[in-house]
Amino acid sequence: MIFIKNMLRLSAHQPFASGEERDVYLHPEDDGKCIKISNVTPPEDFRPENLRDWLFWVTRGRNTGYFDINYTDDLFYQQLGQRNDPEVFKHIPKCYGLVDTDLGKGLVCELIQNEDSTPCTTMKQYIQKHGAISDGKVIRAIDDFLNWLVEKNIILREMGGTNTFFQYSKNGAVKLYHIDAVGCLDLIPLANYWDWFSRLRIKIKINHLRRRKIRIKKS
Repeated sequence: MIFIKNMLRLSAHQPFASGEERDVYLHPEDDGKCIKISNVTPPEDFRPENLRDWLFWVTRGRNTGYFDINYTDDLFYQQLGQRNDPEVFKHIPKCYGLVDTDLGKGLVCELIQNEDSTPCTTMKQYIQKHGAISDGKVIRAIDDFLNWLVEKNIILREMGGTNTFFQYSKNGAVKLYHIDAVGCLDLIPLANYWDWFSRLRIKIKINHLRRRKIRIKKS
């Protein structure tokens, strides 16, 4: 292996979390950050094998980077940063760009955990444990998160499962974070060009989330 100056060494460590497309490691030099390593990086000679992937590839200017979730997340975070509005990062971790590691390119992100440094509870875990939601703090946290999506025009994917976290402070306050799958990856990404269409897509996603995954216990 050829080591690059300032390359971060991750191979001697175990990921603390893994998903379908990425493994996540603690940053070896900053305990407030993590590094996401993609395990589906397309090769340089990549060519789509089916019609949907071919259309997706063509509508992205034949840029194979769009098949790498680290590339797309970094791109969308850069676009959010260009808004010069810190509130766009209210419910998603800050992103610090791509770095070289001995496992390949890694995306450096803020590490989201509870104030006491314990792991956050995913929405999937919370619903499996509690069923219908009755805690007023949790209900208000969900409403704040969903209102923020519309107000700031933020498109997120795969909401409500293992990517959406409840973060607890020491005084019991609750805040929602969505830690993965940021931005529009529709086959034809109209939401990237028209704000009205983007907000329509967001409202559809919110309605789906409320109807399929969030049950509020009636008083």
